[in-house]
Amino acid sequence: MTRISAKLKNARMTPRKVRLLRSVIIGKSAEQARTQLQWQNGKASKLVAKVLASAIANAQNDFEISEEELTVVALDVDEGIKFKRFNPVSRGMAHSFQKRNCHIRVVVGSEGKKSSKKKVKADIETLTVEE
Repeated sequence: MTRISAKLKNARMTPRKVRLLRSVIIGKSAEQARTQLQWQNGKASKLVAKVLASAIANAQNDFEISEEELTVVALDVDEGIKFKRFNPVSRGMAHSFQKRNCHIRVVVGSEGKKSSKKKVKADIETLTVEE
């Protein structure tokens, strides 16, 4: 099984909200996952749809696999950096809060022969000193 992935680092969305989409797209074909994300509400579905489109493009360009052959294998959502901020309150005090970010990784795969990256051979002629 060939696995191709795409990542989005430090997306300005909490990981908890993005993880809700995991059960929606895992195990579905790439086309079905794309349509499911298109009809979901919220910012998280748009972010995951962009990463899914990037993973599909990686599969098409690097491995020459069509979109019909691809299925979504995994959606990994990890914690990114946290922005620490303060909210002013009465009597000159402040309460701290965190703005959370996440790393999104979509893995697509195809059932079929193992394909290696396409190799482009350069036509290089070797010249000798006499020439």
